[in-house]
This record gives sequence, structure tokens and C-alpha cells, in this order.
Amino acid sequence: MVSVALPKLKGQRLFWVVSLALILSDTAFIAINYHSAKSVLDEQLNRQGAQFRETFDLSVRQTALFMQQVATFVGHDRVATALFAEGVRAVHEEGGGPGPGGEQAALLRERLFRHLEASWRAMHEQYDIRQLHYHLAPGSHSYLRVHKPGRFGDDMSDLRHIIATVNDTLEPAVGFESGRIYAGIRGVVALFEPGDDGQPGRHIGALEAGTSFNHTLDNVREVLGIDVAVLMTMDHARATMWPDLLRQFMREHRANDDFLVDSTTSEQAIDLVALPEIADLYQNPGTRLVRFGGRDVAVTGFQLRDFAGQRDPARTASGLVLGWFDATGMVAGFRQGVWTNIVYGVIGFLVVESLLFWLWAVGTRRLVREIDIATVALREQVAERDKLAKALEHAAHTDALTQIANRRHFYQFGERALNYARRKRHPLSLLMIDVDLFKDVNDQFGHPVGDEVLRVVARRCVEVIREYDLVARIGGEEFACILTESSEDEAIDIAERLRVALKQPLPTRAGELRLTVSVGLATTPDGADSLEVLMSSADQALYTAKRGGRDRISVWHMGPVNGD
Repeated sequence: MVSVALPKLKGQRLFWVVSLALILSDTAFIAINYHSAKSVLDEQLNRQGAQFRETFDLSVRQTALFMQQVATFVGHDRVATALFAEGVRAVHEEGGGPGPGGEQAALLRERLFRHLEASWRAMHEQYDIRQLHYHLAPGSHSYLRVHKPGRFGDDMSDLRHIIATVNDTLEPAVGFESGRIYAGIRGVVALFEPGDDGQPGRHIGALEAGTSFNHTLDNVREVLGIDVAVLMTMDHARATMWPDLLRQFMREHRANDDFLVDSTTSEQAIDLVALPEIADLYQNPGTRLVRFGGRDVAVTGFQLRDFAGQRDPARTASGLVLGWFDATGMVAGFRQGVWTNIVYGVIGFLVVESLLFWLWAVGTRRLVREIDIATVALREQVAERDKLAKALEHAAHTDALTQIANRRHFYQFGERALNYARRKRHPLSLLMIDVDLFKDVNDQFGHPVGDEVLRVVARRCVEVIREYDLVARIGGEEFACILTESSEDEAIDIAERLRVALKQPLPTRAGELRLTVSVGLATTPDGADSLEVLMSSADQALYTAKRGGRDRISVWHMGPVNGD
């Protein structure tokens, strides 16, 4: 071998140039890995934020439609409508137009209130109805607030746009809107004087039913496992509520210069509102990671627009909807991945730098070979990075105990499968599976044995269903299966095989246990036109199976299918 000696100064300069190139290369490698891992984290947070907004909007819509049904139901009370019609005539005769009216109007208002008082209290206690309000036309003039009968006669035409719209179009409407007393989700219908032939007579006003956001927020929290809050801007609250009631509301609810906490599932909202990031979410909706209570918290915020704001996007938003959850585990995984890459990068640099120093001593030819070795090491680091990213992705979609799909992945898969089934006009079935008397297992043998049972149940479900279907643990001892392109008869066959398989002895540390399961089944299109309703249908069938004696299958609208 012929060795060519380089001048000392030139060799040192080349050594430092190569070293600098290695430093820059390692730095670029670490930066690329950081941004790649950060992109995965951001994508997960944004996906969860989008799911939160969709769930919130759907829950608000369902609540508003229920309020419309309540208003329609009360509006069909012929006695109440006749009393309201008499009251409208009295107001015009005694006051010359919409307004509080005089003595006769007051008497009729009292009679209407007494007629509705008992049913109003029942609706309030059973369904959390907060508002029942009769309005005069045109515009919006308060005739009777059943929920607060002492306040009436005020003109709200410039405030209650949903009422003015119904009195103008005579068509029912739903939406969120603030009032003098409450902000809430409302359903409004037009009222007509009872005609002699049973047909509606002349238009006399509108009836409104409304409720707070509390039930809606509880639904969202139950489905997604996150805390939620509805904030009103202080400008909007001052412009809509009576001053004395606003002061009372502010004493009972936390407020700052920008927002008033209207409804929330957690008292954390009181301190969360004070963060500067919350005001930024009002201007720039999206998902942010914030430090709160010493933990990393993911916060999603989007503007709350009332009925008029939805019809006119140029109007200022009424408030802000927040959803947040503890993201400490996700952030810790991201940081661990970043630090792992940094450590690998530093170690790789030191190894390569040492090799480089030695290579200068033995000759340039061997340098090429060692650089190849370093390149392989870098490729292994990239492969390790990819492995960490896949581990993060797996953890986000997998139930930690049973190693099958978790609730969040079940919803994502179910929405895609239902959309595909609609487009192709194929049937889709959903099974809700619950282990019978599972609490007795935990009470008698302890939670470790209960966990073993859940793992065996999950494994047997996976063995029975087809590879292109999905089974997930959605909470406790409850599992769910999405059966794609499955008719009701096919789904019943699969459900029966599941029931029989899970009835076989289950091996545990406490010995073989014999348990049974109850199964509820729902199939599109009769079962539902949305995943939430399909799950609700299957869940109702599950409860039918439970009530029927357990260890059986119940089909939505078809009754139980007897097991052995």
C-alpha cells in the first residue's frame, strides 16, 4: 500500500472542515427528526380537536331539536294556545300594540301561567328545560316567561333574532341565542289561534323552549373523555342580559375583562380562562399545548356563534367553546423521542469524530470505508426514529390493557366505515358486547383476575370476527364491533359465534372461569343514519338482552334471539 503524506497544516484544515460538516449533518438530522416527531404530535392533537368540534356541534344540534319538540308539544295544548290568543287580543285592546297590556292581559297571563305551572315544573326537573317563553308578534315582545313570570312586556326585537325570524317566516327555527336572563340552546315554533274547524287560525306569536349547555357539555365529556367549557364575551353578555341579572350571574360564575364562564364540566375552567392563549384562541381558533397546573394540557377552542351570527358571518362571535385534556403522556413520549435522537446524534458524532481522528493517522483510503460505516449508523438512527414514531401512533389507537383498538380509534374507524357504507349502499352492523356480572369477578377474585378476563375476551373477539372488521374496548367490560358489509342475518351469525366462544371456560390465575356475555345489534339503514345513533340503537338492544336474562343477543327492532 502506498501512503501519501499531506502537509501538516493542510491535513489539520481538512480535518476541521470534515468535522464541521459532520456537526452540521448531525444537527440537521436532529432537526429533521424533531420536526417529524412534532408533526406527528400536532397531527394527533389537531385530529382530536376536529373530533371535539364535530361532537360538540352534533350534540348542540340534537339538544336544539329536542327543544323544538318541547315547544311544539306545548304549542299543541289547545287550552294554553287559546289563553295566549285571548291575551294577545287583550294586549292590543288595552295597550294599542305589543307591550305588557293592562288588567285583562295581566289576568289572562296569570291564568296561562297557572295552567302551565305543573307541567313546566315537571319539564324543568325531568329534562332540565330552563326556559319556556311566549312572544308577541311582530318582532319579539315578551308576553309570558313561564320560567320567570314576574318579568314580561319588554321589547327584544333587536336582541332575539330567532324569535323575530320565526314570527316573520312562520317556520320553526333552532339555535343558540342569549336572552335577558339566560343564554342557551333554543327551539322556537310559531303559534296560531285555534280555528273553528280544527285548522290553524291567524298567527298570534311564537313559543320558545330553551336549556343551558350543561347537558350538552356532559354528553361531549362522556363521549370523548375531555373537559369542556362555554365562555361568553363580556361585551355580548352586557349587550343582552338585564344588568341586575348579569351582576348576579357574575357573582356566581367566574369572569374576567374578556370572558364569562357560562357552563363547564370542570372548575379548572375558572383558572384556564386567565391564560393568555385563551384570548388568542378566540381570534385564531385551533388546538394549542399550554402549561396548566404543572402539566401539559391540549386546549381546543373555536368561536361560538349565535343564531344571528350563523346567518351573518360578519357579526362578532358571541363567545368561545373550549375543550381540554391532559396531554402529559403524549408530550412526554414526544420529548423522549427527541432526547433519544439527540443522544444518538451526539454519540454518533463522537464515534465518527474519533474514527476520523484515527483515520487521518492511518491514511485517506481507510477514511472512505469508515465514513460508509458511519453512514450505516446514521441510517440505523433514522430507522430507530421511524420505530419510535410508529410506537407513538400505535399507542394513540390501542387500548393499553387488551391491546385491541381503543374508543377513539373505534370512532374514527366507525365514521369511515359508515360513510363508505352509505356511498356504496352496503349494509353495516354494529355489536355492543358486555360481560355479564363482571363486577362479581372483580369482587370475588380481585382486579388482576378481572384484567385477565378482559384480555381473554378481547382475544376471542378478534379470533371470531373477520380480519377487515374491527373490535374495540370502549370502556370497562364493554366491547364493540364494527361489521362492514354485513346484513342483519350475517351479523346475527357472527354475534352468535361470539356469544358461544365467550361462553367457553376462560383460563385465569384463579382457575377456569365460566362467564357469559350479552350482545346488542343494530344494522343500517334501519339502525341509524349516524354512528352515534347506530351505537345508541345497539346499546338499547344490549339493555334489552340484559333485561331478558343475559347470555343472549338482542336485535334493534327485532327482539331477542335466544341463546343456548
